[in-house]
Amino acid sequence: MLEVTGEDTGRLRLHLHPKDDSAPSIGKDYLLPGGASLAGGWHTIGLDWSPGRLDFILDGKRVWRLDGKEVPDEPMYLVMNLAVGGEYPGDPDQSTRFPATMSIDHVRIRRND
Repeated sequence: MLEVTGEDTGRLRLHLHPKDDSAPSIGKDYLLPGGASLAGGWHTIGLDWSPGRLDFILDGKRVWRLDGKEVPDEPMYLVMNLAVGGEYPGDPDQSTRFPATMSIDHVRIRRND
């Protein structure tokens, strides 16, 4: 759903990844206004999933809408993790801060029928 890299905490990378390589990933970058940062504070992140539409929400504001044929018509699942290194965004170097943490206060899933 989203990615934030340690060297660019003012950029929210919104993505939809297929479960296999049958289709390309779809994504968009959202720059926080006024040079704000996602580090050091709590944020509310959401995804409103309706038939044929996905709305990506940050702190109560829709920052991206995906609709039409790009919206999967198959089960999706949520992954929450903290990754350091790898192909994206690259291996850590001397500027990488450790320890790295990701704090989650709660997760809420609702069904709107």
